Amino acid sequence: MPLISVVIPVHGVEEYLDRCLDSVLGDQSAPVEVIAVNDASPDRSGDILAARRDPRLRVLTTPAPGGPGPAPIGRASCRERV
Repeated sequence: MPLISVVIPVHGVEEYLDRCLDSVLGDQSAPVEVIAVNDASPDRSGDILAARRDPRLRVLTTPAPGGPGPAPIGRASCRERV
């Protein structure tokens, strides 16, 4: 079964981030990698991501919001190409 890559853009979403991660990582049977791209979020989103201990979660951080955006950064970091 191919690996499913989920890219989550993170900027100002501390209120929803735990629930989002629980939803995506909750199915232990699915071969999934989660790439959270913290786009210099001004809230506690970075702390929430840092506290997660799941080997399927990778966190990428951009130095400042803007630029190419989280989606292309996340896509470029996917481990499997189909």
